[in-house]
Amino acid sequence: MTEPAQVTVLPMSADALRSLVREAVREELKTNASDDDVLDLEDVARLLKISTKTVVKYINKRGLPATRFGQNWRFRRDNVRSWLQEQAVKFGAPSERYGDKLRAVKGEG
Repeated sequence: MTEPAQVTVLPMSADALRSLVREAVREELKTNASDDDVLDLEDVARLLKISTKTVVKYINKRGLPATRFGQNWRFRRDNVRSWLQEQAVKFGAPSERYGDKLRAVKGEG
């Protein structure tokens, strides 16, 4: 007869448990990356090499497509790519800068 597995119980607050679960989900989403990646505000800021405040300005003033869940923003990589392509062809757009950002979003740079 096999012995029952030992269970270790660690005391943890509800907030600590929520944080642990969120981190696990975030890590799982990153490991299952695809072209339909869902990005958060920090991911988009890192990709575009701008601050998170500037990303929020782009959402509000330039139409960067995003969805808000409570206090958090989420972006689809392909929507960010399409938006960047639209921005790059606007009259007076600094196409070299947008090209660098497009390559970063596509994973080429």
